[in-house]
Amino acid sequence: MDLFLALLLVCGHVGRMQLAAGESAQLTPHQQMLSDLWDAHCQYEFDPSHKSVAKTMETMTEQPHVNHIPTSIGGTGKRMLSHFYGEHFIFSNPEMTLKTVSRTVGNTQLVDELLLSTNHTKPIPWLLPGVQPTGKHLEFPLVAIVRFGQNMQGLWRLEHEHIYWDQAGVLAELGLLDACFFF
Repeated sequence: MDLFLALLLVCGHVGRMQLAAGESAQLTPHQQMLSDLWDAHCQYEFDPSHKSVAKTMETMTEQPHVNHIPTSIGGTGKRMLSHFYGEHFIFSNPEMTLKTVSRTVGNTQLVDELLLSTNHTKPIPWLLPGVQPTGKHLEFPLVAIVRFGQNMQGLWRLEHEHIYWDQAGVLAELGLLDACFFF
């Protein structure tokens, strides 16, 4: 184990960290359970053969909230989020893939750096409200900050998701914003 990783582990700043050799730092059983829960949640949202509003909601506490920060779209509470997931997210998205770039897991929170890839062939209201499909390929990084808590049965579930991305970069990639404004 190199000195940098050893220091991070001792200081408690790393749950799982992708290393050059493809190794990962060890998670505690509790951290692994949270990481697995988040993976299942994402599978129910994005994997075409596993998409399910009911299963997505089973991964959440009784009073969850989701906020896609750049567009302020999401919801609070199981009823509102069930509607959001069913009508505006899980089944309305074009096919999307998420690739984990890095993940840090603590005892109540997880931070994922992800790469989202899709073809903009359908409206994506949570990402691009009011924008008609451009037919263009879109690939951009996003960060998910996920907080976990125990539900009424004492089981660990997602309390909130705060999702961040560079909205101007997404618009520029689709040709909807002049990229020269960035330089």
